[in-house]
Amino acid sequence: MGLQAEENIFAKMNTTYDTFRNSPDNIEQVRQYYIREAARKNKVQMPWWMNGSTNVNISFFADLDTDTKFELISKALILFPESYHSDYKRVTLWLCSRYPVLTPNIRNHFSAGGQCKAIDGKPLVTPYPQVVSRILKHLSQIEWILTHPSSDFLEDIREFWQIDKLHTNLYEQWIDRVESNFANYYQHIPIRKLIEDKSSPL
Repeated sequence: MGLQAEENIFAKMNTTYDTFRNSPDNIEQVRQYYIREAARKNKVQMPWWMNGSTNVNISFFADLDTDTKFELISKALILFPESYHSDYKRVTLWLCSRYPVLTPNIRNHFSAGGQCKAIDGKPLVTPYPQVVSRILKHLSQIEWILTHPSSDFLEDIREFWQIDKLHTNLYEQWIDRVESNFANYYQHIPIRKLIEDKSSPL
């Protein structure tokens, strides 16, 4: 096709055709290349294939069974803290590319429904954003997922948390990330205490 050697896809991935052809994870190499390129260009994009696990059928989130919906939202709350303040770009792409599920009303599962005016039946002097009640509602499932993570979900954590080192206690690491996120957006909310008060005793 007239491409110079330095312009072809293999050169851009720092490999050669023969090395790529004989690699057992060549599709994953391509996927990671496009993920890096999207990050470099500051674009919210995800390859539609995810480690060969993509289902051949696309479904609507509303058509999933209740348990599956609950689990997916729990995972989303783990992976995408920007969803706590109404940024749903990455979570929407993740649901579509990983499962694949379309969510035209994604906001309903995070922030819709007004404000959180009470915690455990105790009225709040100042209402919290609705996402606080969502996090607390999904807390047991979140804790279970992070104490029994599948290999696929660990890969998701590494990829979307964008960190190289995972703690032994993923649940505690997640709480740290939630607290950091709330410190930037909802400083008046004692989110760590709310989570720890509801967490299972160690």
